[in-house]
Amino acid sequence: MLWSAPWIEALRVRPALAVMVAAVLFALLWTLVPLLFFYSPPALLLEHVVYAREWRAGADAGGPLAAWLVGVAFTAGGMTAVYLLFAAASIAAVWLAFDIARRLLGRTLGATAALLFLAMLAMGSAAPPFAPDRLILPVTLWLTREAWRVLGEAETEAWPALAAAAGVALFAGWSGWVSVVAVGVLLFTTPQGRVALKAPEMIRGAVVGVSFLIPFGAWAAFVLLEQGLAGSAFAPYSLVALAVSALVALAPGLLIALCAGPVGDRSHVGDVPELLRPPLPGFARPFLSALAGWPLLFLVVPAMFGASLSLWGVTAVAAFALWLVSLRGERAGLHRHGLVALLWLACLLAPPIVAAATVWAAPHLRPAGEDVNFPAQAIARPLTEITARRTGSPPRIIAGDLFLSGAIALASSAHPTVMPGADPARAPWISAEELARDGAVVVWSITDPSGEPPFEIRSRWPDLRPQAPLVVQWAIPGKLEPVRVGWAIVPPQPVPAATTPPQPLVVPAPMPPGAAPKPPAPEPPAPAPAVPAPAAPAQ
Repeated sequence: MLWSAPWIEALRVRPALAVMVAAVLFALLWTLVPLLFFYSPPALLLEHVVYAREWRAGADAGGPLAAWLVGVAFTAGGMTAVYLLFAAASIAAVWLAFDIARRLLGRTLGATAALLFLAMLAMGSAAPPFAPDRLILPVTLWLTREAWRVLGEAETEAWPALAAAAGVALFAGWSGWVSVVAVGVLLFTTPQGRVALKAPEMIRGAVVGVSFLIPFGAWAAFVLLEQGLAGSAFAPYSLVALAVSALVALAPGLLIALCAGPVGDRSHVGDVPELLRPPLPGFARPFLSALAGWPLLFLVVPAMFGASLSLWGVTAVAAFALWLVSLRGERAGLHRHGLVALLWLACLLAPPIVAAATVWAAPHLRPAGEDVNFPAQAIARPLTEITARRTGSPPRIIAGDLFLSGAIALASSAHPTVMPGADPARAPWISAEELARDGAVVVWSITDPSGEPPFEIRSRWPDLRPQAPLVVQWAIPGKLEPVRVGWAIVPPQPVPAATTPPQPLVVPAPMPPGAAPKPPAPEPPAPAPAVPAPAAPAQ
C-alpha cells in the first residue's frame, strides 16, 4: 500500500483549508514577533508611518494606497493595528494566489502553487520586514485574477471588476502601474485581448475606469504641486538591490520545486504520491510568463533612478510559483516529500525565529544597536513631561533625525508631528504659523562629549539652548553603550497684543475750478444762562 503524508492528503481532500491554515499561521507569526519582541518599529516601517500620518506618499513604497491604509490603521489602533494590517494583507495575497492558481491548475495543484508562493513570501519577509509594497500585493493579484477571467476564461462580464482593480492599482505606486501596463500589453497584443476589447461589456468597464482617473489625477496634481517634478540621478545600487531581492525571493521556490521533482530520484519514479490536475488552458503559459517577467522588466527603469522598489508589490513571485508547478504536467509526483515538507516549514518558521532571536542576541554580539531595540518609550516619556511643565503644553512638533524623532513621536502620549531632519522644507505639512504658535522640540543623537547638536541643526536653529541630555539604556542593554539624546525646546512665539488700529485721515475732495467757496455754516446761538428760581418768602 502506498503511504502518503497527511499534508499531501490535505492537499487532495481540503486544499482551500490547507492554504488558509498556512496563511493564517504565517500572519500570526509576523504579528506576534513585533508585538512581543520589537521595542520600536523597524526603520523602514517607522519612516513609512511618519509620512503616512501626514497623508503623504510618493510613487514608490506602495504609493498613496499603502500610506492611506497605514495612516488609517495607526490612527485607529497604533502600531498594533499596523501589524494586523500587514497580517490581513498577507492572508488576502495568499488566498488570491490560490484563487488564480485553481483556475489554471485545478484545486489540488493550485493549493500546491499557493503554498509554494507562501514559502517564497515568508523567506522574503525578513528583507526588509514589513515593506509597504506588501500592502498592495493583494491589489495587483486581484488585477491578475480579473485579467485571467477576461482573457483566459472569456468572461466579458468581468470587465467592470477588471477596470475597478486597475483603478485601485493606479494608487499603488510603481508596482501598481507596471501591473496595469502588463495587463494592458496582454489586452492589446494577444488575440484573446483583442476579442475581449470588442465585447459590449467593455463600455461598462471603461466607465468604471474613468471614475478612478478623476481622483487619481487630483492626487497626481497635488504631488506635483507640492514636490515638483525633480529628476533623480542615476542610481545603479537600486538596480542591484532589485536584482538581489529577486534572487532572494525566487530561490526558495526553485529549490523546493527541484527537491519535489524526479531529478536525482529516478529509483522512486513509480512509487511516489501524485497530485493530478486538468489539462492546462492554452493561454495559461503565455499569461504566466507575461505576468512573471514583464513587471520585472518594467521595474528596471524606475529602479535605475533610485526609486525604492521591491518585488512584493507585483505579481512576479506568485506567477513564478504557478509557472514552476505548471511545468510538472498533469500527474505531478512528489519526490522526497519529507525533505520538501522540511524545507517549506523552514521557509515559514526560520525568518520570524531569526528576527526574534536577533533582538535578544545582537546586543551581546554587536557594538551597534538594532532599530527594533531602541528605547523609544523610555525617551519619549520624560521628554514629553518636561516639555509640558516648561511650556505649559505637550510637544506638538518634534524635529530631528527621521528615525530618532519618529520613534519618539510614535511612542509619545502627545503624538506630536515629526519634522524630518529638523528641516522645515522636508515637512510641508507644518506651516510657519503652526511652528511659531506651537514651538518645537529638537532632538539629536549625541556622538561627542560636548553634546552639541550637529552642524546641520545648529545652522537651521542658531538660537538653540540645549537641555540636559537624556541618557537611557537600550531596551535590551547587553554590551551596548547607553543611548544619549540631546534635545532643546524651541518655545512658542508670543502672540502680539491686539491694538486699536489708527483711524484714517479724511481729506476733503478738491473743489472744481471756478467754484465759489461755500460760506461757513452759522454757529448756533449760545444758550441763555440758567437763572435760579427765587426762594420762597419766609412765613
